[in-house]
Amino acid sequence: MNETIFYAHYSRTLKRNLNRLELRTPDSVTSKRGIYIKVKRGNLIGHGDYFPHELLGDISIEEFLDTFLLQRETSQKKCYHFAIQEMNKEFTEKCVPFFNHTPLDLYSQQTSDTTISKNKVFKIKLHCREDATQINRLFNRKKNFQLRLDANGLFTNETFFSFYQLLSPEIIPAVEYIEDPSSSLDWSWLSATQWSAAEDFLPGKPSAIKIYKPNREFWVPGDKRKKIFSSYQGSELGQWHAYQELMKFGDLSLYHGIEQPNLYEENLDLFQNGNTMSVVKEMYQTLHSLNWKELGVMT
Repeated sequence: MNETIFYAHYSRTLKRNLNRLELRTPDSVTSKRGIYIKVKRGNLIGHGDYFPHELLGDISIEEFLDTFLLQRETSQKKCYHFAIQEMNKEFTEKCVPFFNHTPLDLYSQQTSDTTISKNKVFKIKLHCREDATQINRLFNRKKNFQLRLDANGLFTNETFFSFYQLLSPEIIPAVEYIEDPSSSLDWSWLSATQWSAAEDFLPGKPSAIKIYKPNREFWVPGDKRKKIFSSYQGSELGQWHAYQELMKFGDLSLYHGIEQPNLYEENLDLFQNGNTMSVVKEMYQTLHSLNWKELGVMT
């Protein structure tokens, strides 16, 4: 049976920085756009979400829509995949607790001593070498914690060690890994430290950890690296889809990055306060009320 494809635009208003390539400034645009996809087959309906980070290599929303019916990109295939799973009622409707690391903006006024004291595992987006000084200041009295650093290709071999040497000796062993340490794909120089490399957007080697983003890629059973599940910083629908694969494939003893608290003005706090399913219901009510436009027919 043919499937009719619909789309609807959405946007999210940023409350903090996403990464070093998309920094908020007083003069910058503080919102990002995403697109919902709806697949209709007879009376059955399923939804998908695409929220691109073009500066990190994603195709634009316009290109995504122009070629969606051709299913050229993995992101298009995965969006369609989730819509079909939803249509076929393959999603769990039970919310199992999981550990989520705490995203930390080093320079935000919302980063308080209370945030530091009450949490254990922190994810920090790096912007420059001098971030080391701020990390030292925030964690100089903290005990029993882990840091996950995300460089987004920030460093060269030389600039990395300049940053590394600025960190206090008490901080260095607390770093679990650093994501995409360099845009150079040879990360062997990291072996001179106590840290592991994690692959996210950049396929550098060696990497002991894979940041797995269900919204943009498919699960690879043969990959034996430790997997940290991460949503794509888009809508609650994208988080819900990432959660579904965490429940199916993930190691629930690890801390993951599914939740994105305090990132957008429109946050619904999907996994907070034990009311996930009521928020999911609200999310789908909003989806049903959108102004959907027909994209075309898949045969």
